[in-house]
Amino acid sequence: MKKLSIFGLMMTCLLASIHCQSPPKCQQEILSMVMVVDASGSVGPNDFELAKQATIDIIDRMNINPNKVHVGYIVYDNKVQPINTLLSTQQSKTNIVNMITNINYWTYAGGTDTAKAIDLSRQMFSTISRPNVPQIAVIFTDGYSNSESATKIAADKLKGDGVVVFSVGITSYVNDRELEYIATDPKTDYYMKIANYNQLMIEVNRITER
Repeated sequence: MKKLSIFGLMMTCLLASIHCQSPPKCQQEILSMVMVVDASGSVGPNDFELAKQATIDIIDRMNINPNKVHVGYIVYDNKVQPINTLLSTQQSKTNIVNMITNINYWTYAGGTDTAKAIDLSRQMFSTISRPNVPQIAVIFTDGYSNSESATKIAADKLKGDGVVVFSVGITSYVNDRELEYIATDPKTDYYMKIANYNQLMIEVNRITER
């Protein structure tokens, strides 16, 4: 069995709703999660397809239904689009995967308004009532946001609401300072930096092959 990276362990335990080896009890069957995916001009169409497939592979391992895992999905550049919300009526794995598959990169390919995307994820969490259910946001981005200060303010509000935030920086061009700030403490557990989108797929495959 392949050894999982920190990224793999975190995604397995908190996102994939399956058992992992360490810690021994990390199955999370009920949660609300929003994936926030960068579709800015620096990503490019090929890498955006890899990002889509990586998130689909993670979603495919989840027990998505109105009483278990809820998944919201946001794509953004200068504009922000909710592909799926956290409402119970929208928790069909087949429909979510189909919607992600059909996202057209060239509808985006602009700037990187991470702050606005985080704000929308916060709105998604605020529209549902699931007491005591863990809330997780995962931010995937490959570069600098339009405004570091605005992004930090948005992240503070999201974390202040009790949402656990993972930030995943892809490529060496990311703003480490910004993405570490976005992430929940300790940063070493909740901020992951990955070399490129091919490596993202490799890490995700280590989860889905188990």
